[in-house]
Amino acid sequence: MGKAKRTTGTTKVGEHLWGVLRSIFLLGLAGGSVFLLAKTSPDSNGKSIGASLRQRQVKEGNDDKGRTFKLNLANLKDGSAGEVVIQTHPEWAPLGAAHFHSLMDQGFYKDTKFFRVVPNFMVQWGISGDPKKTRGTNKPIRDDPVEVSNKRGSISFATAGPNTRTTQLFVNTRKNGNAFLDNQGFSPFAEVISGMEYVGKSLSSTWKKSPTSPSHANNLQYLNVSISAALDTADAIQDVYGEDPSQGNIEVEGNKYLDKHYPKLSYIADIAALEQADGTEKDGNN
Repeated sequence: MGKAKRTTGTTKVGEHLWGVLRSIFLLGLAGGSVFLLAKTSPDSNGKSIGASLRQRQVKEGNDDKGRTFKLNLANLKDGSAGEVVIQTHPEWAPLGAAHFHSLMDQGFYKDTKFFRVVPNFMVQWGISGDPKKTRGTNKPIRDDPVEVSNKRGSISFATAGPNTRTTQLFVNTRKNGNAFLDNQGFSPFAEVISGMEYVGKSLSSTWKKSPTSPSHANNLQYLNVSISAALDTADAIQDVYGEDPSQGNIEVEGNKYLDKHYPKLSYIADIAALEQADGTEKDGNN
């Protein structure tokens, strides 16, 4: 059995449209193991781990109020650049937010590329362009309980099963959100508060076949039928490659692999942490 890909949905969706989306989406996981996410186990007092952590943070005076980061995006569809501002919410997912803060302070996400774009669903990134960084940050963290829904603009960690969150992220782009991910344990920890037009815009669109993988693109032909009018597509982030890039190859070769085979991918060129008090910025790349 092959290595599981980091994914964002594995259970059946009641709504027919999303049942179709799920079926086609899982075709992209061929050769990998698919896991169902379990709910976070309660602690010895019967409280969820996340709730207990939040109580300890408040008691110890370490209750993180969240942080704001600006991502400068490059190589968008028309070759231009754009800015996206995200706000973290430790009250939603304290473990996930703290882990993300640590990665941002390390400058981990600088030069990472948006390697997976599924129209009307999500945009995924978070594998370092430097394989050494990927190997140094592959220790997983425990799951947070799901406190808020995977609404449009919210950001969650991708997983390969229970308690496997490492560095990969996705932003929900569907206009009405992806609530079916909530029951699968995907816990949002942040949201896009500015620049969503660069991530996903609600419009009628037809998915184009990728020239690099015709057979895989054929799995997405359902997007060319009547439901196409209801779909989102990434408005500015490059989506020509769809789900083609291999996560395993990115982990091993980094941006060397992506630059050679998928040169049009959009990426994070720079990161700045925005200070809450006076609005000034500090370098977030270290």
